[in-house]
Amino acid sequence: MAFGQNCTRRCGNIDVPYPFGIEPGCHLDGLGLSCNVTESKLYTGIIQVIDLDVLDGQATVYQPISWDCKKSYENPNVSFTMELTGTPYRVSGTRNRFTAIGCDTIALFVGATNQSYSTGCVSTCNQNTTFSNGSCSGNGCCQTSILPGLQYFNITLFSFTGHEANSWDNTCSFAFLVDDGRYTFRTPDLHEIDFFDRNGGQVPMVLDWSIGDVGCEEATKNSTSYACRSNNSSCLNATNGIGYLCNCSRGYQGNPYVEGGCEDINECDHPEKYPCHGLCTNLPGNYSCACPKGTRWDPLLSACESYSSSSNSKTIIIASVSVGGGSVLLLVATVALWRMVKRRTVQKRKEKFCQQNLELLRKEQSSSSDVALIERMKIYELEELEKATNHFDKTRIIGGGGHGHVFKGMLSDQRVVAIKRPNITNQVEIAQFVNEVFILSQTNHRNVNEDFIDELGKLNLIAYIGHFNGNHTLVGQDSFIDVAMASPADDSGFVEMIGGLFQLLQLIDLHPFDQSYIRRRRLFFS
Repeated sequence: MAFGQNCTRRCGNIDVPYPFGIEPGCHLDGLGLSCNVTESKLYTGIIQVIDLDVLDGQATVYQPISWDCKKSYENPNVSFTMELTGTPYRVSGTRNRFTAIGCDTIALFVGATNQSYSTGCVSTCNQNTTFSNGSCSGNGCCQTSILPGLQYFNITLFSFTGHEANSWDNTCSFAFLVDDGRYTFRTPDLHEIDFFDRNGGQVPMVLDWSIGDVGCEEATKNSTSYACRSNNSSCLNATNGIGYLCNCSRGYQGNPYVEGGCEDINECDHPEKYPCHGLCTNLPGNYSCACPKGTRWDPLLSACESYSSSSNSKTIIIASVSVGGGSVLLLVATVALWRMVKRRTVQKRKEKFCQQNLELLRKEQSSSSDVALIERMKIYELEELEKATNHFDKTRIIGGGGHGHVFKGMLSDQRVVAIKRPNITNQVEIAQFVNEVFILSQTNHRNVNEDFIDELGKLNLIAYIGHFNGNHTLVGQDSFIDVAMASPADDSGFVEMIGGLFQLLQLIDLHPFDQSYIRRRRLFFS
């Protein structure tokens, strides 16, 4: 692969970048062009080239227009054929549209790759047809897409009536392959051969091109023939046929087919494409954007703000009262007052829920002979249970079931206990649950003495506090089970814990020890 230094790189007003070239040794195989100096026109074979795109691997060329007119015309029917077999070029299926114009028109497009292919469209109209400029929907103009990868095609036009049935001046039909967006239908295009003459008998279309007949994986194995010569370049497999293309790496631009052709982009010079609302610094293949000292924000999204400005925007109420040191003191005082009010509100709510729970128990006690039941209950804080279980740490779990987990813990008096914490809530069962608690407190079981722990608020935690011996089993004449219940200080409701209380008795039955009767009752609050 040679790249001569004395190569013509411009023909008329068209640049001719490598891997294209005009002279021998100035281009890659298959990409040689010719320049008609007299007309300042560039050609590949007999096809006129009007633009070369190295980065996207495309070439824009002129394609002659096919026509079909009344028999009375000197050349009533002209078809067009393009042959690209054996070249690096293929017809772009994404950039081009097959288009036909006329009121008595059948347009046929026949192409070939490894197999034959055909498509087409029909356009009709008469003097009563309402046309819409810019629309090719079948009234005076029709369009269709084509298969990608074609290296051969032929365009042919037919007429239903030989253009003799029209009662107005549409006497010709036209068909062509055109770069999508480079043609817009207008009603005057239907009038005789004005369209052909206005466009010089040709329209722009796009060809895809690629390097070689192998993909990147094979191409990179041969450093001599590999076309991506610049540092900071990469290889891309062709998407329309065989071969590959070269491109500059991200953050670089230029010609990847030339050594040193990919140059760093100075993103700071193009803020419309690379936004930065702060201090922009160009880096190799990238850039950084930071706020100046004393300011902050995300400069890629919006302008930087001074610390004082952003602080004021967040504390506008305090800033409106005072400034400087006074505003800071006011802020501290406001936060402290807010916390104090919040603690007081929570405490009152706890006391309210506590009273509600005690009233329910007193209602149950009124029918019992044990009139001193509630008075003998001792109130605990939920924090003690949390401390005993390291905030119900998962490593303390020793069992499960009954809507919760059983945790091993140690109370402040060094008693090792088992505490069960549920994970369900049910407001409907509030009164029923308190009734069951009261009934259980009256129960003499051979292995049960229960302490009730009720966190202020509606019950949603029950803890079965069982004492262990050194072998982690419930034993001893003085052993006992503490039943604890607690909940957060909110209106979430009592827990449905009846099944859990029965499970407690089953747990005790599985760990039998000498009989001992209920000997203490505690109502824990938090």
